Amino acid sequence: MSEIKLTRQQIYDAVWDMGPMKAADKLGVSYRKLLQACNDNNIPIPGNDFFRNRLKKMPVTKPFMFPAENEEITLEKIVRRNRIKNDSMFGAKANTICIMQLLEDYTDDIKTLTIQDIIRLLKDNYNLVADRRTVKDSIELLIDLGYEISAEKENGQYRYSLIENYFTTSEYMLLHYSVKFNNMIPIILKEDILQKLSSLMSVKKTLWSIDKPSPEILRDKKEELEMCRVYEDIGNAFENRKQVSFTYMIYNINKELVPYREKPYVFIPQRIFMKQGIYYVTGEVVNEQYGVTFRMDMIRNTHILDEPIHQMPHEELMTAQGAGKVSDSGKIKIYKSKNDEKAVINPPVYPEADKRIRAEMKCKNSLLGKIFEDFSEDFKHINLSDCGDGEHFIFEIENASFVNTVHWALSVCDECEALEPAELREAVIDKMKRNTYGI
Repeated sequence: MSEIKLTRQQIYDAVWDMGPMKAADKLGVSYRKLLQACNDNNIPIPGNDFFRNRLKKMPVTKPFMFPAENEEITLEKIVRRNRIKNDSMFGAKANTICIMQLLEDYTDDIKTLTIQDIIRLLKDNYNLVADRRTVKDSIELLIDLGYEISAEKENGQYRYSLIENYFTTSEYMLLHYSVKFNNMIPIILKEDILQKLSSLMSVKKTLWSIDKPSPEILRDKKEELEMCRVYEDIGNAFENRKQVSFTYMIYNINKELVPYREKPYVFIPQRIFMKQGIYYVTGEVVNEQYGVTFRMDMIRNTHILDEPIHQMPHEELMTAQGAGKVSDSGKIKIYKSKNDEKAVINPPVYPEADKRIRAEMKCKNSLLGKIFEDFSEDFKHINLSDCGDGEHFIFEIENASFVNTVHWALSVCDECEALEPAELREAVIDKMKRNTYGI
């Protein structure tokens, strides 16, 4: 194994005079190992803009190279092996091995090789003679062996390069969008971080699709960004005792988010809390004389206002928010049986063991949000239809748990009535008749 000793200054002069690729050819070393040596020994590497500006005779500057602990660097020289013939079995194996070495030495995320380039380099470096079919077979073999080789068609011919990624595509996307949509990172620093991240990815098509994402991805990221802004505005208004205006969204029967009303809410947040992984804010709606609780992920278009506010006494706030109230009538509303006036002498017996049913219930419009929250995992099995009275809708769910559906209907009994199947309805009525309050 032959080696070459170079000073940092020699490498610096070579890469800034002719570029890393040509410098590696002139010095007789591997392109990738030369780049690695630059990174390990704090030797600046020029970008494409440097040579492009120099070609246009624009002013260019070279960065200062700071001293390092080791000024002398040892690199392995590329050995040019001379072979007279390669028609034996060993020669066929040598083709694949040498092509792999050529891809490693001469390609990166910018530099690629055509089949004609590979044939020429095989002859120059290893004195191996190969045709197009042999080269293509060797590349296919390398791909089958698990090597990531990019093949991009350009001007009617394929250009090949060896992919060496530090991150998978999904990992890179997570890092890229975490930086891009983080408002806490200054723009200048953000651009520098994104550029460094992109230098660690070799698949140009992947980078292009991430830097110029589809409308669906942009919509989702915009939604996430809006949520961050909502949480920040609500939190600031809460801490600084400010009013905040916003639009509140609800689901309609078409499973779409729509404004609950046209007029924005003007709100004074009093308390922020989390329940089952969802953040809520409780407070007073200005000039409407009532307190209310909002889901923060349903809030949109927040604006912090500078209007002065008064501090509501604790007792008044609790009264406004309906603390301790069961219902306006002071008791829980229960279902009537299908026989209406006839009392059920023998209560229905339903199985305690769970089973799957198709359930149909009549609900008030105010339950739309809760349905989408409680049945999020069964979203595709939900069907909603309007009753036409402006206040109710029919909620149908396929393949639902019988026991869970009974308990859910009981939890919203003031706003929901079980219709089908009959055993579901009767089970809800029976449970309510035998509740511990004796109602």
